[in-house]
Amino acid sequence: MRTSGKKHVLSSSNVNLATALIDMYSKCGNLDAAREVFAEIVEKDVVSFNAMIVGLAVNGKGDGALGLFSEMQELCLLLPDSGTFLDALSACSHSGLLDKGREIFDEMSRKDSLISPKLEHYSCYIDLLARSGYIEEALGVVSCMPFEANEFVWGAILAGSVLHNRLEIARNVYSMLVGVDPENSGGYVMLSNSFASDLEWRSVSKLRGVMREKWVVKERGRSWINTGGVVHEFLVV
Repeated sequence: MRTSGKKHVLSSSNVNLATALIDMYSKCGNLDAAREVFAEIVEKDVVSFNAMIVGLAVNGKGDGALGLFSEMQELCLLLPDSGTFLDALSACSHSGLLDKGREIFDEMSRKDSLISPKLEHYSCYIDLLARSGYIEEALGVVSCMPFEANEFVWGAILAGSVLHNRLEIARNVYSMLVGVDPENSGGYVMLSNSFASDLEWRSVSKLRGVMREKWVVKERGRSWINTGGVVHEFLVV
């Protein structure tokens, strides 16, 4: 956003462009550039705030994301929307901010709330609980929510169960995940790794046999590195 060494303040007509730049810089891990673009927007809207909040969230800057969320709430003329709350919950999940995540979700769940939680909000909150080790509470939320649990919900609980070595729960949740998303290799791999860590090699072999029978193929691992402005992708053969 520079021309002839001078900064250009973004007018309201360029908010869409600025939001796209914030999203791009955030996904590349360049938060300084994303913040610079955000600061130059004269008339910030909900979408630009959301882009900056989620950019901070996915880069592990949960406190910064929630600070921006609070700042937005203090602006009387700019009300957070459903996406804003989802981004705030995501920030809590990525940074392990359990208490703040509870507070945000409870705020949404109140009868007088203008934004009621949708399935994606429940999924994000359940992911936060599971990552934090509150597996039973996460299952309790699943049983009470007014939506049918999907692969994201069961995947979050399975990942949390494996992370915190709750193998018995992981086995039960695995069957639920396969029931809603039988072709996704993620659930099989997570449970297989959990069996392997407990040296249950027969269970690992059996699970791999099930994958072969169902033609479920494990996705290859991949990573990226930016060198000299060029992004290089590496695949596991």
